[in-house]
Amino acid sequence: MRRSIFRTTAVLAIGLSGACSKKEGGTAKADSTQAKGAEPTAVTITATDYAFQLPAQIPAGIITFKLVSKAKELHHAVVIRLDQGKTVNDMREALKQPGPPPAWAHAVGGPNPSDPSGTSDATLALAPGQYAVVCFIPTPGGIPHFAKGMITGFEVTPSSGGQVNPAGDVSIKLSDYAFAISGSLTAGAHHISVENQGPQTHEVAVAKLAPGKTAEDVVKWEAGGLKTPTPLTHFLGGIAPMDRNTTASFSVTLEKGDYVLICFVPDKDGRSHAAHGMIQKFTVS
Repeated sequence: MRRSIFRTTAVLAIGLSGACSKKEGGTAKADSTQAKGAEPTAVTITATDYAFQLPAQIPAGIITFKLVSKAKELHHAVVIRLDQGKTVNDMREALKQPGPPPAWAHAVGGPNPSDPSGTSDATLALAPGQYAVVCFIPTPGGIPHFAKGMITGFEVTPSSGGQVNPAGDVSIKLSDYAFAISGSLTAGAHHISVENQGPQTHEVAVAKLAPGKTAEDVVKWEAGGLKTPTPLTHFLGGIAPMDRNTTASFSVTLEKGDYVLICFVPDKDGRSHAAHGMIQKFTVS
């Protein structure tokens, strides 16, 4: 199975997850209209074990994907732009091969996991073309969800656009291997802008720590193969793996407690970026 730099490893067996069911090749349209100065086009991705359901066509522009979990396992929805002439079937075949992801597949973000039966979102700017939506999270047995059918495609069609990108009250810049936060992560609702400054693919997952647990506990738990009780109690979304020079945004509501920002994307040495230091604790008081 192709080892993907998009793969999220550390949510293997937490038992908090949600998934999506989609009938591929359908004719569903995006579930909102576009108008000059309008809010982003809203598109729902429903997740089940192990399928995605979302519109087959989406108008180009600023899109807010809402990931709705109806599953027992954790799922994210990694949106991948495919170069001209490539299809979701090409992506399926590529994922069967060993080695890095194909050069014609470009991760542009997407919603990271919420707890099962929860929701998360991501706002992306999409140009016309062919795209894939993939879940790289593995089952408790170690099988990537895409290998069980959790990969599907959609087309972004030409549109006049005109949506307004929602302003973020907090921004996070991703790099090797750090999160640079501007603004205050306080109790309440936030809209967070994310930019990957690279050079590698990165993500930001937001998770709440169990009482008394630390970021170091999360790193040890993930590096140990998730065989000990999880130091995390909740996943609250974030932005799924995105390539360098990609921007996106997401919303999150925080309560009092200790949290971490995490990048689980594996490095060239096979260790996660979190193990390389890309995990940051913050406290909401």
